Amino acid sequence: HLSDSEIMRKSGEEGVTERVRTVHITDYLRTLVFTLDRQDGQSNMGARRHFILSTGVSLARSSFWGRFTEAFERLVAWVLGQLVKQANDARPRLTGLLRGFTDVIALDATVVALPDKLAEVWPASRMQMQAALKVYTAVRATSGELLERAIGAERMHDINFVRSSVWKSGALYLADLAFTDTVLWKEISESGAFFVCRLKSNFKPTIVEVYDGTVGRCWIERKLREAIRNHHRVVDTLCRFNLRKPPHHDTYGQTNFRVVGLWDPKSKTRRLYVTNIPARWLKPQEIQLLYKLRWEVEIFYKLAKGGLGLGELRSGKPHIVRTLVDAALLRATLTMQAKQLAEMHLRRGLVVNPLAWCLVWRELFNPLA
Repeated sequence: HLSDSEIMRKSGEEGVTERVRTVHITDYLRTLVFTLDRQDGQSNMGARRHFILSTGVSLARSSFWGRFTEAFERLVAWVLGQLVKQANDARPRLTGLLRGFTDVIALDATVVALPDKLAEVWPASRMQMQAALKVYTAVRATSGELLERAIGAERMHDINFVRSSVWKSGALYLADLAFTDTVLWKEISESGAFFVCRLKSNFKPTIVEVYDGTVGRCWIERKLREAIRNHHRVVDTLCRFNLRKPPHHDTYGQTNFRVVGLWDPKSKTRRLYVTNIPARWLKPQEIQLLYKLRWEVEIFYKLAKGGLGLGELRSGKPHIVRTLVDAALLRATLTMQAKQLAEMHLRRGLVVNPLAWCLVWRELFNPLA
């Protein structure tokens, strides 16, 4: 994605390299980004050993880790930013149920434990730990590529991560219960984008229209959950929601969104989804099927935390933690891009298991790098 000359130019701008040295910054960058991914087998000492074996340059431990500076943090962040920009500029080819959208993006956040000494920088919100980092990502649901990322303290609500987001017109955003927010949904809708989000149980919108025609007008102007309490069939309604302004969540207006739900006779539960996708476009069953694509962001985190280093941030220095987070996200998005390329060589209908691919790719990439 990036040439050595581009990386060298940026490292000079950031002050990572001031003159030509024995250690080439691209070799150092590749070593830390692609080998410092886990504590078992690829420890901190293993990263230095890999660098010596691959370059033939012998460095003392202090000299090797002394280059892990704030300038190097900015360089790693820039490299990740370039990959994110390239992924955002690419226009995916969508077919089937997705053909009406320009992109499909899954939103989520995950929590990573940190050493206690970082409690003042990133305080935790749970009793089991003092310091914890929340990593927010937007991932392309059809490929697993990273499109946006941000970090903050665990106490930071997921909604705050997306307040400055630029919503892509025509794109579909898939979000879980943490993004249940009427103001957020309104912002997405007004930008020309679409969303599907789980509906929290404490939200009690009022039904203003029924789409499926199975219950007539008896539901109109009734609270949604009260109306569907004993209804075990498909729910497809237009509901009126209150717009609430933080921090005290005072109501300042109202807006309408579509709510769909399907009853599961096995678990005897119903999941409700709120969306702005018109009823004439997709049926409730198709909305539920689309929402399953949100699992792609869960796979992304599982890869990043389980085998690519995001779950093991043991440094007590904030700039090193930020560097390790960006390095782990770099590994994860490159792993998913490589998986997508590998699937292009398979027979039609076959896909690569992402968790198994992570194991193979991790072993292959070190010598390739």
